[in-house]
Amino acid sequence: MSGEGATGDQAAEYVPEKVKKAEKKLEENPYDLDAWSILIREAQNQPIDKARKTYERLVAQFPSSGRFWKLYIEAEIKAKNYDKVEKIWVDYINFLKGVEAVGSYAENQRITAVRRVYQRGCVNPMINIEQLWRDYNKYEEGINIHLAKKMIEDRSRDYMNARRVAKEYETVMKGLDRNAPSVPPQNTPQEAQQVDMWKKYIQWEKSNPLRTEDQTLITKRVMFAYEQCLLVLGHHPDIWYEAAQYLEQSSKLLAEKGDMNNAKLFSDEAANIYERAISTLLKKNMLLYFAYADYEESRMKYEKVHNIYNRLLAIEDIDPTLDCRGQSAKSSCAVRIQGFGQVAGLMTRIARQTRVADDREIWARFLAFESNIGDLASILKVEKRRFTAFKEEYEGKETALLVDRYKFMDLYPCSASELKALGYKGPFVQVDELMEIFRRCKLPDTVDEAVRIITGGLPEIAVEGNGPVENNAMLNKAVKRPHEDSDDDEEKGSVVPPVHDIYRARQQKRIR
Repeated sequence: MSGEGATGDQAAEYVPEKVKKAEKKLEENPYDLDAWSILIREAQNQPIDKARKTYERLVAQFPSSGRFWKLYIEAEIKAKNYDKVEKIWVDYINFLKGVEAVGSYAENQRITAVRRVYQRGCVNPMINIEQLWRDYNKYEEGINIHLAKKMIEDRSRDYMNARRVAKEYETVMKGLDRNAPSVPPQNTPQEAQQVDMWKKYIQWEKSNPLRTEDQTLITKRVMFAYEQCLLVLGHHPDIWYEAAQYLEQSSKLLAEKGDMNNAKLFSDEAANIYERAISTLLKKNMLLYFAYADYEESRMKYEKVHNIYNRLLAIEDIDPTLDCRGQSAKSSCAVRIQGFGQVAGLMTRIARQTRVADDREIWARFLAFESNIGDLASILKVEKRRFTAFKEEYEGKETALLVDRYKFMDLYPCSASELKALGYKGPFVQVDELMEIFRRCKLPDTVDEAVRIITGGLPEIAVEGNGPVENNAMLNKAVKRPHEDSDDDEEKGSVVPPVHDIYRARQQKRIR
């Protein structure tokens, strides 16, 4: 009996070989999607009590993937564990709390609330907006057919504008994989294509397709695009940085217009973007720590700046050299300030010279100099001037340029894969693979050897047309006119043009 019990326990603990291999792959790379696919398929064939552990690991590793949350919820519903489903939904709702709610229905104002939601939806570009507009018309006509005509006419112009933008939106979003899980940069052609498409979508939102003058609305739409992008590209530091930069620019623009409340709101939201990045997916990305510290320094929140640097230094498995170097550079910038000022003036005059205005090396050295001894304001000033000088080349690469501010010698604030994903110092067109191909390539030393390789070991047989030519002299045979019977010209090496020589005919017409 005890033997049978032991056999039963072993059977219960049996783990398929493919699952073992998948677990081993995940130990090496926790973001291996192929390995996770194997575990998901295995979990779908198991009782929920046993599979729950796998689903919990899955949503913990990919917290922004709606597809994986949906799989977990469906598994609980299938097992009729509705109490568990409720807890999962609460977790998911907490994760999505940053998304603005559409609206709520109050029983005493039900009609007004429904109308408000319809009207907001009909002026908001979305796929299938035509169906929503038809439903709104029916709703108004069902309440008061006489009032409906006026209500519909008042909203018709905004609806037509939204429908136009919705068509553009559908085109821009075509091809985007919005269900892809967020993983660290893989630097594959497929990933590069998706990143480019996401950035085009964000740029389209920045172009103000609604043609509205409400800067707050424009900013909210652009930030919604960034939030959608971060669900898929959350491990890409440039998306976080560009989102924070956009909020900072919008804040300054609203402050200039006198809207101080929204200006402060967007300014704080920019800081929140940095905070979310270094608290979740990019806890070890020095670039965002430095950018966050500089942003808070520009707002004169120096205590928060020190706190950010201390949080970076508290990370165990990170090289603190860049962080310590940055702080020591700032503390010693007052030393020999007069001499440094003279050097800065000289470099400024050099940079202004038209003959070297497009010299990248001059600008790189100027920026490195300011990064070593200057304050944040002077660094930003040089960066802005350099960007203006090479605007066409640097457009859309603001984060890659940010690397130059924080690097020191061979120390970079990003990993190698992140630098490639940023396009730092070029698009990295698979140079390593290309060099490996060149390394393996063996060029022949002689012409005969090259012919032998090309023709498959038959150096004296070449191919002309559909058949072989038996000696090399025949390869140089000129084309003869059909009416010529003599081979004398051929033996003399003369070359006779073809019968229908269009080029010669045109030249003769010009001469005439």
